[in-house]
Amino acid sequence: LFVDMGLTIAYSLGASLAVALTLVPAMGSALLKNTKEKKSSRFFEKMMTVYEKLIRVSLNHRAVVLILSVALLMLSAVLEFAQGTAFMPEMDSTQMDMTLTMPEGTALADTAAQADELERRLMTLEDVT
Repeated sequence: LFVDMGLTIAYSLGASLAVALTLVPAMGSALLKNTKEKKSSRFFEKMMTVYEKLIRVSLNHRAVVLILSVALLMLSAVLEFAQGTAFMPEMDSTQMDMTLTMPEGTALADTAAQADELERRLMTLEDVT
């Protein structure tokens, strides 16, 4: 049911990656040549300071970051399997499918006649419409 949607998302993400790696840098190099540096806000400066500290701590403790990343990956895999992948619940249906198989080489007219006979017999059953 969701294969088409998944493929659409995968293709659009692939195209987005191609554009981000090729077109955006090319356009940015042409558009951002003569820019004037603006003074940043105090909030931005504070965010940069916190980010810089976070990066320094992460780089100084690479093993811990790697272990946490692998643990989060394993936890997400376990939770995914625990939740299951049923996108739509099973439903009771009053619909039935049948397949009529005839011997190889049977004429089309004979196959149609047998299908009509099967349909006639099924229509005699109660609750069959």
